[in-house]
Amino acid sequence: MHVDAGFNTKLAESNIKKLVEKLGVKYHVIKIDWEEMLDLQVAFLKSGVANCDVPQDMAFFAALYAYAVKNNVRYVLTGSNFATESILPKAW
Repeated sequence: MHVDAGFNTKLAESNIKKLVEKLGVKYHVIKIDWEEMLDLQVAFLKSGVANCDVPQDMAFFAALYAYAVKNNVRYVLTGSNFATESILPKAW
C-alpha cells in the first residue's frame, strides 16, 4: 500500500511500480486530496512550527489504518526514524 500525498514524482511512481512488479505483491495506492493537503502544508509552513510534515504524517497513518480496517488486515508493520522523528534533534 502506498499513500500519495501529492508530492510523488513520475520517477517515484515508476520506481514503486517496478518494485511491486519485481516482488509480485499486491499494490494499492491511496491519493490524498491535493488541494486540502496543499492548504494544510502551507498553513504549517507559515506557522513556523518545527514539525512541518505533520499533515503528511497524519494523512499517511489515517489512510493506512482506514485501509487496514476496511480490508480486515490484522497486522500493520510500520517503521520509524528515531534519529529525527518524534524528537527535536539538538542540531535543530
